[in-house]
Amino acid sequence: MLGINFSAIGLLEKGEYVRVFAKLGNWYVIQTENNIVGTVYCDYLEPYTDYTESPWQDTTSNLQTNSSIENEETVSTNSNLTEESSSSEYTSALDTPLISYTAEEQEFINLINNEREKNNLPLLEIDEDLQNVARLKAEDLVKNNYFSHTSPTFGTLYEMLDDNGIKYKTASENIAGNSSISGAVTALMNSEAHKKNILSNEFNYTGISVVNSPTYGKILVQLFIGK
Repeated sequence: MLGINFSAIGLLEKGEYVRVFAKLGNWYVIQTENNIVGTVYCDYLEPYTDYTESPWQDTTSNLQTNSSIENEETVSTNSNLTEESSSSEYTSALDTPLISYTAEEQEFINLINNEREKNNLPLLEIDEDLQNVARLKAEDLVKNNYFSHTSPTFGTLYEMLDDNGIKYKTASENIAGNSSISGAVTALMNSEAHKKNILSNEFNYTGISVVNSPTYGKILVQLFIGK
C-alpha cells in the first residue's frame, strides 16, 4: 500500500510542474520533467490548466528512429516530498477523472481521428476511464522495460479492463515505440493489423497515452473499445 513508509527518491520545488498518471486513494502517481516516477500526497498538488507542456528531457542521446509496434493480440506542486512507488502498487481501479490531456496525447488522438475522417468513419471519443488504463499501461511498459500486450503486472488487456470496471462489447490495443508521434502513427497505419484497429467501425471509444522512453524515445498506447 502507498504511504509514508517508503524512502524519498527526490524533491519537488514549489511551483514545479509534473505529469499526473492516476490517483490512488490520497496519492497521485506522477512523473517529473526529469523522468522520475513516484507518488506524492494529494494535498501537495493543485491543478494548473493554463500550462502548455514543453518537450520533456530525453534520457538518451541515441533514440531509435524506426518504430517498434505491436498489435492486440499538468499540475503544479506546492510540496517538496515525493515517494517511491512500485508497479505492483498501481493495481486497483483508477478512481478519479483526468486532470488534463497532454499536448502529445492530443496530437496522438488528432492524428488517429484524421485517419478515420479520411475514411468516412466516425471519430473516436475519449473515454476517461479507458484513458487512465492506457496511461497505466504505458507507464508500466517503460517502468518494467518490456514491449508486449501482456503485462507482468496487470496481465492481458481484457484483465486490465475487467479489473478497472470498464464495460465493453469488443476491445483491442495498439502499442508503438517511436521518436515522434507522427512517426508512430505512420508506422501503425503501414501495418495492416494496426490499421485495422484504427479504422474499425466496431470501436467508438478510445484511451491513449504517450510517455517518454529511454529505449524508443516515446511509448504510445491506444486502447479501443466498442460499447
